[in-house]
Amino acid sequence: MTPWQPLAAFFNYSMWTAYGVMEKPKDVPIIVANIPGIILGFITFITAIVH
Repeated sequence: MTPWQPLAAFFNYSMWTAYGVMEKPKDVPIIVANIPGIILGFITFITAIVH
């Protein structure tokens, strides 16, 4: 498995979370929905590098 797809997913979820944080008022559903993607994307990226 190449690490590029999980890295792209991690970046995508991070950007959506940043968008939700920068909105006024904060867009909590976007933030909450994307936090698991950040965590899982990062874990998958590390797994792809190690494997």
